[in-house]
Amino acid sequence: MNKIISIFLVMILFSTCTKKTYDNATCSKLSMDSFKGSPKAMNEFEKHCQKAQIPFTHDDCQNALNDLIMSASLSQVVKKYGAGVEGCFTENDLIKFNK
Repeated sequence: MNKIISIFLVMILFSTCTKKTYDNATCSKLSMDSFKGSPKAMNEFEKHCQKAQIPFTHDDCQNALNDLIMSASLSQVVKKYGAGVEGCFTENDLIKFNK
């Protein structure tokens, strides 16, 4: 019985200690979430993604948001910056500024 409990505890320990990988897709999502104001995403991005090649930097998201605010429609912004740029915007941004 003790052997079964020990094996069970070891399995739980190994399953909770999985290391998160930070590939370009993960870093890109963290960058966009960070731009939206998530402090957790910002900390993770700063710790693990400094050398990642991401399609949309904070500057790109800021420029895209400025274009959206300054009378461009979402389709025009996507055409200018590429698919996936809508990940830079919050739902409120899209409600307020998408024309």
